[in-house]
Amino acid sequence: MPRSQNNSVDIILAVPSDMGWAPIHVMTDLLAKYLNTTPIEVNISDSLKKTTKFFSLIPRVKTGNKSAIVIAYDPGQLYAVAQYPLLTRRYEKIVGWVIDSFWEERIPFIAKNNTYNHIFVMDDSDINGWKQRGVNNVSALPWGANVWSNFKQKIELIPDKKTDLLRVGRQPTAWEKDEETRKIARKYNLFFQGRPSFGSTFEENQSRLRESLSQSKYVLAFTSSVSPASYTHNFKDYLTARWTDALACGCIVVGKAPTSMSASKLLWNGATVDINPFCLEEGIKEICLLNERWDASQSKKNIRLALQRLDWRHRFYEIFQYLGIQSYALERDLQEMKQYEN
Repeated sequence: MPRSQNNSVDIILAVPSDMGWAPIHVMTDLLAKYLNTTPIEVNISDSLKKTTKFFSLIPRVKTGNKSAIVIAYDPGQLYAVAQYPLLTRRYEKIVGWVIDSFWEERIPFIAKNNTYNHIFVMDDSDINGWKQRGVNNVSALPWGANVWSNFKQKIELIPDKKTDLLRVGRQPTAWEKDEETRKIARKYNLFFQGRPSFGSTFEENQSRLRESLSQSKYVLAFTSSVSPASYTHNFKDYLTARWTDALACGCIVVGKAPTSMSASKLLWNGATVDINPFCLEEGIKEICLLNERWDASQSKKNIRLALQRLDWRHRFYEIFQYLGIQSYALERDLQEMKQYEN
């Protein structure tokens, strides 16, 4: 029988502090509210020190009535739980949630030596790679978005979508210069907005992004297969916050959608449209044709399906089920969400 949650879980956050990771920081704060706790933020450099790796070799006694959720930005950060300040903490269960889980070559020894009871990866496509490297207890807990907070406001703001096209994040070379995109968009009577400005805090950053998304019909996002960077995988593509946050605000994502297993399961018809990634003007023409047929009903559908498939609370519930804990606040929200999901 699940035990009630009352500060019975530590959240160990091993994620960079730059604004690119704001979605995970804000998600972690939301998770912490349901657990009545404060995340323990660790120095990610310390996770990879020789001393930490040495401490990870010491068998961990699974005792006590607390559990730990380690949110690791990549597989190597699973070592975070072995950092010296955390060694004396006793946990009955330890689970890891790895964000950039596609870096299978970085899977550390601590993921295989019984320290972790279970590892959650971000995509079903990554599961076999982790199992092949000796991690047996692994399943997928994909990217999400905070759809439920201000859900009704998101629906009410649909008629106010005045921006035809919004740029979010990195783009292929042809789409990288906002001024050039704005110039071509204007030629075809499209109102284009460049990337939203960063906030001074993680919450402010996400708030500014939500405001821009709520005013936009289409959002530009291209998967790493056509928009690579030094921090993306060479051949894997994957769902990220650019898609989930946009859909949560009723946008249609144009560009190149990921084709990973989790992306294929979670995205629905009408959520994304692929356009030309290599020729700016051809891509703008395609968006222009789409914009002529834009219908507010698709935005409403996107928000409702995002609530059903993408809301972080569904992910939290799976973790809580595994840990055998109960959050009455989470269960209440999930119950209320059901009446709006269809």
